[in-house]
Amino acid sequence: MPTLDFKGKSIIHSHHLSVPLRPLQVQAGKYGFRGMLCLAVLYIAVMTGWISDDAQITFRQIWNFINGDGMTFNYGERVQAFTHPLWFFLLSGVTAITWEPFSTTIAVSICLSFLAVILLLAVEWKANHGRITLFTPVVLLIFSVAFCDYMTSGLENPLSYFLIGLLLWSVVSGSRCCWVFLLLSMLVLTRFDYGLLFLPFAALLAITSFQTGGIKRLLRDIWPGAVLLLLWLIFALFYFGSPLPNTYYAKMTAGYPTAEVFERGVNYFSATLRGDPISMVIIFAGIVLSFASRNRIVLALAAGQILYLGFIFNAGGDFMRGRFFAVPVFLSVGQLVLAYSDYSSSFAEIRETEGRAVRPLEKPRYRYAPWMLLSVAVLLGAITQYPFLSTPDYNSQGWVDGIADERGALYQGYGLMARNRRAWPSITDQSDYPPRTWTYWYGGLGRASLMNIRNVHLVDLYALTDPFLARLPAARWGGWRIGHHGRKLPTDYGEFLLGNVESIPDTDLNPLLQDVALVARGDLFTTERLKAILRLNTGYHSGVDMEEYRDISFRTPILSEQERITIAELDNSPKSNGFVTDVPGVVRVFHDFGLHIQVDGTVETTQIQLSLSHDDDYNIRVNGELVAAIAKHEAAGLRGLLNHTVDLPKPTVVKDIEITGAGDHRYIIGHLHVR
Repeated sequence: MPTLDFKGKSIIHSHHLSVPLRPLQVQAGKYGFRGMLCLAVLYIAVMTGWISDDAQITFRQIWNFINGDGMTFNYGERVQAFTHPLWFFLLSGVTAITWEPFSTTIAVSICLSFLAVILLLAVEWKANHGRITLFTPVVLLIFSVAFCDYMTSGLENPLSYFLIGLLLWSVVSGSRCCWVFLLLSMLVLTRFDYGLLFLPFAALLAITSFQTGGIKRLLRDIWPGAVLLLLWLIFALFYFGSPLPNTYYAKMTAGYPTAEVFERGVNYFSATLRGDPISMVIIFAGIVLSFASRNRIVLALAAGQILYLGFIFNAGGDFMRGRFFAVPVFLSVGQLVLAYSDYSSSFAEIRETEGRAVRPLEKPRYRYAPWMLLSVAVLLGAITQYPFLSTPDYNSQGWVDGIADERGALYQGYGLMARNRRAWPSITDQSDYPPRTWTYWYGGLGRASLMNIRNVHLVDLYALTDPFLARLPAARWGGWRIGHHGRKLPTDYGEFLLGNVESIPDTDLNPLLQDVALVARGDLFTTERLKAILRLNTGYHSGVDMEEYRDISFRTPILSEQERITIAELDNSPKSNGFVTDVPGVVRVFHDFGLHIQVDGTVETTQIQLSLSHDDDYNIRVNGELVAAIAKHEAAGLRGLLNHTVDLPKPTVVKDIEITGAGDHRYIIGHLHVR
C-alpha cells in the first residue's frame, strides 16, 4: 500500500476496496435503499417518457440518413440541423435496427438515464472506499423536474447524463488521463456548448498532466480526444460547409439587441425558479458547497457550471423550461457525491508509472449539508410538483414569457404513458423524391417533417433546417420568443429551391444564396464548392446590406405582406375541436400580417363558420369591416383547433375575409364556410 502525503498528513490508500464489518441487516437495509432509489428513477423515466417536437427534426434527418439520402432534412440539401452528432449517430444505429424512432428513442433514453444514476451510486461507493452510507445525494435527482423531464424527450440529455457518470467514475477509479480526455471530447460532440461546462476541468487535467510528465505526457494524454473532435469538425466543414451546427447561425447570430436577449435570459431563469425551484437550489448548492469543499476537481466542475450558466443567460435561455438546467442538476449532484463522500479525489498527484488521475484527500467539511438540501427539496417539491407523482393525465398548456412546460404541452400527444391517443406520425421514406412544390413552416416543424410529404420542400422560417435563411438576420417583430427567430423570405426564394429560377431578384443577396446552394446541394468533390466553403467561413459575404430582412417596415414578400388566397385554396373539410394543427396541406399557417381570403360571393349570408388555433387571439373582418374579435382559450387539456361561429350584424354579400392574429406569430386556420 503506497503512502501518499497531503498537507503534511499521512493518508493510506488501498487499491483493494473492502466493506467494513458491520451488522448484515444494516448493510442490507442501506443497499435496499439504493435499490429502491434505482427503481424510483426507472418508474419516473417510464411515467414521464415523451418526445419533443425538436427531437422529431433529428428523426427526419436520421430517417433520410439510414435510407441512403445522406444527412439531409429536405431532399438533396445537406444541413447540420442537430447540435448533438454523437446522439445523432447513436440513434441512427439503433433506429436502423428497429425502423421505429419514437419507442426506440424513449427506450434508449431510459436505459442511459438509469445507467447514469447507477454510475453516480457507484462513484459514491468507490469514493467511500467501499463503505455504504444510508443517505446519498443521488436521491435529490428524483425531486428535480428538469432532470426527470429530460431523462427522455428525444434530446441529447440522457447521453449527457451517462457520459458525465462515466467521467466521474473515471475520476474516482483512477482511469488514465487519455481516457478522461476522450470522454470530454465525447461530451462536446454530444452538445457543443459543453465545451464551456468542462473547460476548467479539462484545463486542470491538462496542467496536471504537463506538470507530471511534461509536454510529451500531455500530448500522449490529449491526442485521442483531440483527434476525435478534430475529425468531426473537419468532416462537418467539408460535408455541411460549416464546422458549427446550422442552429448556431439560426439562433446565436439572429441579431437581436443585447438588452432584449438578456431580458429573455432573466425570464428563463425566473421561469425555472418558479416552476422547478428545487433544480435551481440543487445547482446553486452544488456550486457553493463545491467551493466549500476545497477539492480541486469539484472546484473546477463548479467553475465550469458558472461559465455554462453565464452562457445560457447570454444566449437568452430557451423556450423549454428546464432543458438547459437538467445537465447542471445532474452534474451538481455528482459534485456533491465527490465532495461529501468519506474521501474525495483530486489531480494533486498522478503516479508517473501509470499516469492515473486521482488520489484520496482528507474528509470533507459540512457533512450534513446534503441532508439539509434534501429537506429543502422535499419542502419545495410539496409546493410545486413531485416528478414521481406524474400521471398519464399530465397536461400543462400555455406559456409565460415565451417559456413553456414543454413536456406538459406535448405529453398527451407524444407521451409514452399518455391517457389520450398518441399522435406519433407514421414515417415514410423521404429519399429519392425531388420536391415539386414548397411551403413555409412556422413552428411545429418536427411532426410536419415526418408526415408523408415526399414532394414538398419545407422552408423553416425559424431557419433551424435552412442553411441560407440561418445566415439572414431575424426579423424584428415585437415580442419575439426565444428559440423562435423568424426570417423574412426573399422574393422567389421558393422558386429557386425548386430549380424554377436560377437566381433571386435581390442582387446583393444573390451571391450568398449561390454559395450556400452550391455547398449544400452541389457535388461534394469540386473545386468551386471548396471555394464556396472558404468564402462562407471567412466573412466574404459579411458586407451585404440585410436591413430589409431585419426591419419589418420594408415590403419584402412573403412575410412583410399579407398573404392572399382564394377560399378554394383552403381544405374546407370540417375540423373537429382539438384537431392536430401540424398537418401540411390540411391546415393553413399564416403570419403576423394576416391572411386575406377572396370569396367571390354572390348571395347574402348571415354567418361564417371556421376553425382556428386555440392559443391565439384573432380579429375577423368581412369586406373590410371588423365583425368579430376571438380570444384565445387556454383551458386545461385543450389543444389544436377550435371551432367558431361568427354571426354577421346584417345579411352581407361576402367578397373577402381578412383574419389577423396576435400571440405566438404562428396562426392557423383549419377550414372556412360562408353560409
